[in-house]
Amino acid sequence: ILIEDVASEITFKETTPKESWNNLTESWYNKKDITLPIIISDKTNGDVNSGLYSIKIDMYYNQSLDVTDTAEFNEWLGCDENAESALLEIEINLTLGTDEDDIFKYAGDGQYKFVVTVVDNCGNETSSEKVIYVDTTLAKITEIALGDKASEGVVEATDYGYYFKEDVDVVVSLDDTVDGVNDISDVKQVLYYTEDYSDVN
Repeated sequence: ILIEDVASEITFKETTPKESWNNLTESWYNKKDITLPIIISDKTNGDVNSGLYSIKIDMYYNQSLDVTDTAEFNEWLGCDENAESALLEIEINLTLGTDEDDIFKYAGDGQYKFVVTVVDNCGNETSSEKVIYVDTTLAKITEIALGDKASEGVVEATDYGYYFKEDVDVVVSLDDTVDGVNDISDVKQVLYYTEDYSDVN
């Protein structure tokens, strides 16, 4: 008989900086097709390891309390109660996207939580979760307004734009919200420049 009471380990590998940008400890992605590599190992108890029996991944979208989608990978493991032939480690590329072959389907911008549950051949169960955020929606400029001094005669409208006789505040209003979505990355940076009448920066 084989006795083992040590659960497997679940490791979410870091994605490359080109695929995401991080805000503090949160992972934000600006595209709909994402790959999250996961390593699942039952090599945690020296030479006494029963091997992987089942792997299940549940996806929760937009902080929902209900599971949005589930994927099981038992057929990948060649489940066997004989520890000598049991699979001890596997790497799964968890894909979220719009392609037919993706494990999970992109449901819209917002928060995605993936909960991985692993059971080994001795019945030891463990789980781990990964939360990511997807924001593919461009921020919008909703208004460009001149400050209070504009009404005091220091700004003159011309055929080619506005002529400023004194310094005037220009207020730019931005919107980075999506209906029904709480988790959006917000505006990180605003770049601007002036352009003269001859279109020279």
